[in-house]
Amino acid sequence: MAMKKKKKVLSPATLDYLSALEVSRSRQKQNNNANANNNTNTNLLSDNQYSLLKDVINDDSKDDAFFSAAAASASTSSSSLLSSSSDDINDHQSLLTTIAQEKTLLELNNLYEEYTFATAKDASLTDDLRHDADATHSEDSLVYGEIDLAGFCTLLRGLLSQPRAINNNDDDDDDDDDSSSTKSRKDHVFYDLGSGSGRAVFAARFLTDFQNCIGIELLPNLHQLAISVASLYKFQYQHKLSSSSSSSSISSSSSNTTKVQFVCSDLLEYDWASDGTVVYAPSLLFDSEMMEKIARMALGMRRGAYLISLKKFDDGDDEGKDDDDDDGVLLFRDAFVMVQTSLVPMSWGESNVYVYQRQ
Repeated sequence: MAMKKKKKVLSPATLDYLSALEVSRSRQKQNNNANANNNTNTNLLSDNQYSLLKDVINDDSKDDAFFSAAAASASTSSSSLLSSSSDDINDHQSLLTTIAQEKTLLELNNLYEEYTFATAKDASLTDDLRHDADATHSEDSLVYGEIDLAGFCTLLRGLLSQPRAINNNDDDDDDDDDSSSTKSRKDHVFYDLGSGSGRAVFAARFLTDFQNCIGIELLPNLHQLAISVASLYKFQYQHKLSSSSSSSSISSSSSNTTKVQFVCSDLLEYDWASDGTVVYAPSLLFDSEMMEKIARMALGMRRGAYLISLKKFDDGDDEGKDDDDDDGVLLFRDAFVMVQTSLVPMSWGESNVYVYQRQ
C-alpha cells in the first residue's frame, strides 16, 4: 500500500521568505521602470530565477543547509523591507541572487546527473558522421568538449546585467508597464553553435527569460542525447520555471513558440544570425576557414547582439591562404567590438572566452 506523502506545513520563516520574495520582485520592477531611461541596471534576477527561488520550499531533495540559507534571506521581513534603507535592500537582493545562483546550478546538475561528459564524449566518438569521407568539417572541429555549468552561468549573467544592451529591432518603445529590460529579454534568442548534449542551452533556459534557447548540433548521436535530456527536463523540471505553462517547451525542429529547441544541422547552413541575440560558438578548434564563414554569417546579427567565442576573430597566420580568405573576419572586426575577455572553466580546463558585440 502506497504511503501518503506528508503535506508540508509552511513555517513562519518560510512565509516571511515568500513574502520577502514578492516585495523584492515588486521593488525590482519599480526600479527597472524608473531607471529605464538612464542606463542603470537593477534587473538582478530573471523571472525563471524567481520561480526557482519559490521552488526552494517545495524541493524534497534539498539539504537542510541550502534551505536554511534560503530562509535566512527572510530575516528582513517583507514589512520592514518596504521601509529599509537602500543598502539593506541591496544586501537582501544580493543574498537572493546568491541563493538563486545556487538553486540554478542544483537543478542543472540534477538534470545532467545521468548524462555525464563521458556519455556525451562516447556518443560523439561513435557517430558515423565523424568517419564520413565527404565530411565538410575538419576532425578537430568535431572534438567534443563541454562547458562548466557554474562558469558558463556566471558568464551569461554578466552579459545580461548590462542595461538594455540588445536592441529589439532597433526600437526604443516604452509603451508597456512591464520593465523594458524584462520585456526585451523575453523577445531574444540564445543559440549554441555546436550544442552537444545541450548543457549551454539549458543553462540559458534556467538562467534567463529568453524567448527561445536553441542548440544546433551536427552529429546525430549528440543531437539524440540532447533530446533525451530535453525529455527529462520536460517531465521533471520545466514546471519550476515561470513561463513553461504558457507554451510548448520542447522541440526538435523549428518553431517560434518553443522555449527549448535542438536542431540537427550544420551551423553553417542554419540561419542563427537573423534572430540570435546571444550566440555561443565553442570554436576553440575551428579552423580559419570555418571562423571566416561564421564571421560572415554573424554580420547579419542585430545591433547590440553578443557573439561568445572560444577563439579570437583575427587575421590568423596560416600559410597558403588566398588573399580573400580573411575578408569575412575583417568585415566582422569592423562590425563587432570585443567587450569582454575572461577565463572560464571547461571540461578540458580553463579556456579563454571572447565576447563580441554587434555595433
